[in-house]
Amino acid sequence: MNRLQACLFLRMIPGLGNVSAKKLWEFSTSPQAIFDRSPEDFLKLEGIGTNLIGHLKNWINLADTVYQEEENLQKNQIKTLFLGDHDYPKTLAFCPDAPLVLFYKGNFNLSQRKLISIVGRRSGDSKGEKICRELVAGLSEV
Repeated sequence: MNRLQACLFLRMIPGLGNVSAKKLWEFSTSPQAIFDRSPEDFLKLEGIGTNLIGHLKNWINLADTVYQEEENLQKNQIKTLFLGDHDYPKTLAFCPDAPLVLFYKGNFNLSQRKLISIVGRRSGDSKGEKICRELVAGLSEV
């Protein structure tokens, strides 16, 4: 399992948010190492209960979805930045709920004077896409 796959598994485990995923990562030293441990090892961590442990035990059931997502990212040339990477935004890294992985398309340069990011759902709808296109079109004129 590579780092991207591990992060995708973590994103898809029901009830596991960014805060808890970050705790698991810090406890295990890497996203991949989380899946080498017994889920019961995590019970000593604050906020990790038996319900979440149950979902962690069944992580392999998400394999088809994770591999499909990884393929979609490659097909659409979507790049990734992992928490701890040199280019990961420093101010975001200090947030307790910093995502383990950021997805982006195009150039990512935080030293640019004008920078905008748009955060949305994984499965956007036509209304959200329309609003996003209008926003970007309006900003490009500035």
